[in-house]
Amino acid sequence: APQELYLWDSVTEAAKSALGMRYQMLPYMYTLFYQANSAGATVARALWMNYPTDNTALTIDSQFMLGSAVLVSPVITQGATSVDAYFPQGLWYSFQDRSLAIDASAASVMRTLDTPLTSVNVHVAGGNIMPLQESAMTTTAGRKTPFTLLTALCPGGKAYGSLFWDDGEQVSLSEYLSVSYSAEIVDGAGSFTGVVSSNSYAGAEQNIVQTITVMWTSALTAPTSATLNNNALTSAQIVFSDDKNSVSFINLNLKLTDSINLTWK
Repeated sequence: APQELYLWDSVTEAAKSALGMRYQMLPYMYTLFYQANSAGATVARALWMNYPTDNTALTIDSQFMLGSAVLVSPVITQGATSVDAYFPQGLWYSFQDRSLAIDASAASVMRTLDTPLTSVNVHVAGGNIMPLQESAMTTTAGRKTPFTLLTALCPGGKAYGSLFWDDGEQVSLSEYLSVSYSAEIVDGAGSFTGVVSSNSYAGAEQNIVQTITVMWTSALTAPTSATLNNNALTSAQIVFSDDKNSVSFINLNLKLTDSINLTWK
């Protein structure tokens, strides 16, 4: 019998949501696969791989992580519309909402998550910076969309990440872009840096970093000023959300190959 996703409204909605997130994460996942190829790192991980000293994480077999940043908590019981999910100690942000969802900074927690049939639970672990693009109909189209650097701060106000980028086709891996990202907030003053360690892929200059989003707790305050590579940003480029405890620096028009020195206070 035909099994196309579009034959059922609920399946269509669920697929659009899940596939949309996956397409956004392609730069992050592509970097994970490069690390798997070059250093033997894993892409999909059991929780204990990222939290080896957490005894409870050793027992979790119904959730998994993508790299160190993404926690997926699927519903695997037929007909269920909620799931009990385990969150190791730290801050956990909703990938969909771009906001703090679980504050487990004091200790790990188990939470029951409402999960309608068309939803999937995806959280970002504090301490990570994820390079993202926009969802698209194909990976070819997605690779041309602007980048967002999604920054999920840990309880101490720090985060780190990286990006590997090439033409997506070469075998030798001789021409590529490699960037390391870091962010920190100290006494209300924030900084985000991007350091290019290798830039031999000319095509990377065609990609644009349009947005840097920083998520934290209520300790995050609205910036009154921000500077990007020694140029002041306008107030329209600084979008603070009190509800989400986040700030987005938008319309940056940076080349993916540019070094980044963003500060705010």
